[in-house]
Amino acid sequence: MKKLLLLFLLGYQVAFSQTIITQEKAKKIKIPEAKKPSKYQILAKAKYYGDSVVLRWSANDAVLWQLAKEKGVNIERFEVIDGELKNQIQIVKQLKPWSLAEWKRNCKREDTTAAVIAQLLYGVNKDPNNATGTGSMDAIINQRYDMDNRFFMVNMMAAWHPFHAKGLALRFVDKTIKKNQRYVYQISSPIDPKIMKADTGYLLVKTSQIEPLEKMLPVETEIGDKMVKFKWNKLLSDINFTGYFYERSADNGKTFRRINKKPYLQLSNKEKDADDYITLVDSLPENYKKYIYRIVGINHFGDLSEYSTNILVMGVDLTPPSQVFNLRTENTSGSKVKITWQKKQKESDFIGYVIGRSQSIKGPFEPLQKQFLPISAAEFTDEKAEPYGTNYYVVSAIDTAGNAAISLPAYVVMKDEAAPIKPTGLKGSIDSAGIVKIQWSKNNEPDLLGYMVYKANAIDHVFTPITTGFLADEFFADSITLRSLTKKIYYRVVAFDKSRRASPYSETLELKKPDFIPPVSPVFDGFSVSDSTATLHWVPSSSEDVKTQIVYRKEEGKDLEWRELTRLDAKKNSYIDKNVLPKHRYSYALVAMDDSQLLSEKSFPIEVKPYDSGVRRGVQNLKVTKTTDGKLILLTWNVNSVTTNRILIYRKINQSGLVLVEGLPSTTSQFIDKSAQTGKFQYALKVLYKDGGESLLGDLVSIQK
Repeated sequence: MKKLLLLFLLGYQVAFSQTIITQEKAKKIKIPEAKKPSKYQILAKAKYYGDSVVLRWSANDAVLWQLAKEKGVNIERFEVIDGELKNQIQIVKQLKPWSLAEWKRNCKREDTTAAVIAQLLYGVNKDPNNATGTGSMDAIINQRYDMDNRFFMVNMMAAWHPFHAKGLALRFVDKTIKKNQRYVYQISSPIDPKIMKADTGYLLVKTSQIEPLEKMLPVETEIGDKMVKFKWNKLLSDINFTGYFYERSADNGKTFRRINKKPYLQLSNKEKDADDYITLVDSLPENYKKYIYRIVGINHFGDLSEYSTNILVMGVDLTPPSQVFNLRTENTSGSKVKITWQKKQKESDFIGYVIGRSQSIKGPFEPLQKQFLPISAAEFTDEKAEPYGTNYYVVSAIDTAGNAAISLPAYVVMKDEAAPIKPTGLKGSIDSAGIVKIQWSKNNEPDLLGYMVYKANAIDHVFTPITTGFLADEFFADSITLRSLTKKIYYRVVAFDKSRRASPYSETLELKKPDFIPPVSPVFDGFSVSDSTATLHWVPSSSEDVKTQIVYRKEEGKDLEWRELTRLDAKKNSYIDKNVLPKHRYSYALVAMDDSQLLSEKSFPIEVKPYDSGVRRGVQNLKVTKTTDGKLILLTWNVNSVTTNRILIYRKINQSGLVLVEGLPSTTSQFIDKSAQTGKFQYALKVLYKDGGESLLGDLVSIQK
């Protein structure tokens, strides 16, 4: 009601502002108090009728109205001469609503409108919620609500009933005016400014020309089943009109009958365009009969506007027949489906059935016959159903107006005994974020519905479905956690046909999770040394995914960082380092590497020191040949000249013993034997080292001279 009151008053403000003097005009004709409007205002409107000027006014707030009806309203009139206000007269003083006795005296007993107004003016609010006393918050709210309601009703009555507007002191007729004059009316109420400051209302009226009747706005129509809805622009209508009458003719416009005895006011409208349109709905006696409507507005003076143009309407039948029930379907053989149904009521305008089929429960449903089935029909056979697809059926009951009552869809199970083959070609991958991507080869069954994917954390666990529905594509993405004890994840795929038959499981797809956990380090458990080797022993890493073991070495006094010595397979548990020197200290460490290239921490290192036996390495690549002229014997060899001191050459000729024939510096790498003897020559070399060590006598090498 509060919103409606605000809209009603807004209409007053917009409409009455057409004759209220603007501040600019007020300055020109030197009206006092031409200032910024206050919160409380007297809203007014005037109309020249030829022999008189009718004034209508109201307040913009219920409290101001209550005070004004108690204090009365003063009306003064000025003549506008040469832009100035002259000849001021007070035409009425302290105009107040009729007393209860005056209402009884001035109105007939059967005047129900007068009775309502009297109750609004002088009736006591008997709301039981006020029983707690006038000082409570609820009582104050209820009192204000009651005041607003009375104010709203009073304004409606004043707008629709000129006689009653006079008794409400909201209308005055000035019959002392002259033609072809300009008048300014001042409307005020002697309210104590300490109680409320209210603006005085000023109206400029010209008595030179009678205003024409307002025109009704264009009306739009919407036709329904024995009903019609009219609507027209609300914002423009509220400027001129406070209510409406509508009339109907059933004899092609010869006579009209007013439908509403009381003016129509749109109290509420829940439609989305409620703030833009006034909507009026009327029922029609019959469908398919022509009726003519016309609508007329009521202005703020209680005058009727021009009628709208005649509006031709005709209701149409929009009520469908009753639905069929007990709809059943059966796949009798192959592509044949038998549909049966029942219908209790056979309406007078019911003309037959249409059968529809769709592959989706949501439709669209295509009709299966060109002609209506007769009203006596109760079954139909579809001979072209989809043998490998989904088939949904509806039965529509149709009337002569084309209205259809469509049944709920019924699904038929097709007799397909063959299940799809198991999906093949599964492959997939897991990225570092735990996103699993799986794909497989497409099944070729014509009635394939889709796929479901199953998952397990171990090959011997139960596989559970992870898809919420059937997959249309041969692809699926899953998300898993990588921080778990299981290193692998397992997937299977099952295909389903449109009869929900399932294929066997696909072959299991095993996917290894990306590894972020490095393997356990190997542990040394022993070693042994000689003068030329270091043999290492260890317990390999206990991690199952180790693929490689790396041996590192660091020589004391030479290496600052660990050097990779060699790489071994995961099962190796020993290694012999042959590249060592006596009396040198060596440290060794082990690292395990898994199949994800993750490295373990280095093992706790061990330190070894090969002992010195005094035996050193002999020469390498000893060769004994003849000189180019074939007369002498040439010996050549290789030796490390940095650590060696001398090379000793031993010789044996024929059956003689082995004797030392020459001692050479270590920088020498050849020797020519100039002996003149002939026969079988045999040679052996020994190397003397700077540190006192020496090599064993080398193997004998022979040549015939």
